[in-house]
Amino acid sequence: MFKKILVPLTGAGTDRRSAALAFMVADRVRGHVEGLCVTPHAEVASPVETASIPAALGRKLREIAETRQSQLVESARLLFEDLDRRFGGPGTGRPTSSWRAEVGSLAEIIPEEARLADLTVFARDGGGADLIGAALEATLFDSGRPILLAPAMEPGAEPASFGTAVAVAWDGGLPASRAVASALPLLAAADRVIILTGEKPSNRRAGDPDRLAESLRWHGVNAECLRVTDDGRPLALALVAGAAECGCDLMVMGGYGHSRFRETVLGGVTRDILSTPPDLPILMAH
Repeated sequence: MFKKILVPLTGAGTDRRSAALAFMVADRVRGHVEGLCVTPHAEVASPVETASIPAALGRKLREIAETRQSQLVESARLLFEDLDRRFGGPGTGRPTSSWRAEVGSLAEIIPEEARLADLTVFARDGGGADLIGAALEATLFDSGRPILLAPAMEPGAEPASFGTAVAVAWDGGLPASRAVASALPLLAAADRVIILTGEKPSNRRAGDPDRLAESLRWHGVNAECLRVTDDGRPLALALVAGAAECGCDLMVMGGYGHSRFRETVLGGVTRDILSTPPDLPILMAH
């Protein structure tokens, strides 16, 4: 059960997507949202450049950098408090929330904090050059907890719905199995669940989607099965497109069935998904 949902924030434009989605999850499962704003240490320039900068100017530049960092933290806090007023508040079943701000390496702090949460929600920007990218991958690989990726949206927009129709990308592998186990509360609460597989049948004993559907029925989940035609597209894109065409507002899938190095060099489903914001929320587990 997702009771504690962590949402890392940086003061960037992607914060609204991830924070709104975190509160939507909490609203659905009666959970708690922890907003964690992590900003890197303020830096002026490289050591080579700072060697020729007068001390007074160096101090001024550092003050400017620290002021900018404070502004980013304040922007993230105000956004978080606004969402808390909309989703939270007194009353049974309303999400609760808490807020913290830290300075340091996102890729070090966030994965460790994620080990103390049930789910961590991220949002990427379209260019893939945001601060959160390395932390997202480190959390997926090293936290032992699932992550939730917010969908691509116009600036300032928020997801319209979450978890009413859920697609499960299934190949019978360990990451996919862990993802399904993590998502069981969401699958049980969904109005519709669709198990998606590629055209080529899996050679794994557990890869038969009908067997997964049978297993899910023990949890009160009635799932349908659908094979997706890739039409020459990467499998990841075909699966996401298939889920979107079915009207799903959540996709569940495993992450890094191969080694991270192999996917980096040769490509893979996980790498394709993480490289750009998806069209719908994706819950992923390693």
